[in-house]
Amino acid sequence: MTEEKNLEAATSSPESTTTAKDENYTFYRENRGIEYTAEEEKNVLRKIDLQLIPILFVIYLINVRSHQCSGSRLVCYLLHTDSANLDAVSG
Repeated sequence: MTEEKNLEAATSSPESTTTAKDENYTFYRENRGIEYTAEEEKNVLRKIDLQLIPILFVIYLINVRSHQCSGSRLVCYLLHTDSANLDAVSG
């Protein structure tokens, strides 16, 4: 019976997650009124840009390549079908 209570108490309230959340909130609450200089803001934005831009560029290239493949497939299909099939398909 006591083992079940200990197990229940251990699984119901994870202390490490709660402690981390409390520490983060405390840090936020203590430092939310801090003003940053224009140079500090610029440096932070530059760091964010340097991390995000390469990832977004790769995603963009994958997207463009995907659309190119779709267009090429359609053109290839249209070139290799005979006109009788096209007339039947178009109406």
